[in-house]
Order: sequence, then structure tokens, then C-alpha cells
Amino acid sequence: MGNGNQNTGNIRHLTVKELKPILDVFAQLTWPVLEAEIPALIGKLGWTLTSNRVHIDADTHLPVDYTVGDFTKPDGELTRMSFYLTDTADDKADTTALAAVKTAYQTLTNEIQSLWGNPTGSRNPQADDVAQTWWDLPTGARLSVRNRVSSIAANFVCPELAAVERYYQSHPREDYPELYEYEGDNSEH
Repeated sequence: MGNGNQNTGNIRHLTVKELKPILDVFAQLTWPVLEAEIPALIGKLGWTLTSNRVHIDADTHLPVDYTVGDFTKPDGELTRMSFYLTDTADDKADTTALAAVKTAYQTLTNEIQSLWGNPTGSRNPQADDVAQTWWDLPTGARLSVRNRVSSIAANFVCPELAAVERYYQSHPREDYPELYEYEGDNSEH
């Protein structure tokens, strides 16, 4: 845990000092968060509103190569907020960069654990493919940290979506194959 942006190989990632204020803001949210409240939330995070269309986007000003924070707001309420915790390995054949992303994933999940305690769960935390670790909050909301192979993203979801995730995680994947075709925001930038 350093005082500035950390570099694992050639992949930069956030530190606890950079991540903690964001986690604190999210942990203190009162749900539901209405669409009209999102600009104030962006301001509280120290980010800058850049687009207010189907999704609300903000420049996170974080020291990684992709600085867009994405706020999903169907039906006028915030349901999901996501942003990058690492640089992106541009070449998926660059095994050094991909190993650095994997190392950053372990570092970041350990740093969040130092703040929030043991995660509620994880999936494939040691795998070379997509891995995920999550923490459920007393508000019912959830933080997921996802190793998307070429980058690490944080994904905060509202209590309703977190409840849906908890339900499907407690049931065999074979029971709902159509739901596992799409597992969250897997879009690349």
C-alpha cells in the first residue's frame, strides 16, 4: 500500500490512498440514488461530469489510462457505477502485461480487504480468465472487483441488483444458462 500510483510491471493500479475515498463515498450512499442526485455524487467523488445521456459518464481523474466512470440510470435511479482500477494491457498476447494485471488484481483485492474485511465471495480468483471478488455492504449494495484479463474494474451495484446477483450465485449455473451469457459490464473501451 503506497502513497501514490503503483506500477506492477508496466501496468499502473490505484493505491489504498486513491481508492479509499471512493469506497467511503459509495459505502455511505443512501438508496435509492435518483438520477438528479448523480451529478452531486460525481462532485463528491472529485470527478467531472462529461456526458449525461443514456449513461452518465464522468472523468475520474484517476492515474490510470482509462478514466471514465460510468453511471447506469435506467428508470431514473442509479443501478450501477463502474470505473477502472488499472491501466489496460493493450496487447492480449503480452504475457508480461497480463501477468501484471493478475498481480494487480491480488494487490487491489488485498487492499480493499484491509479496509472492508474479508470479501463476501469470489469466483476464479486464481484463474487466468475473468475473476471476481465482491463485498456486500450493510446497505445491501455490492462492490465487485473484476479481473477482466486485460484490466481490473470496480463495479458498484444498487441493493436490488446485488440481491439478484446473490440469488443467482446461490443457485447452480446450469439452472440458468441464459443468464450467464452476460455477466455484468464486459465491454471494452
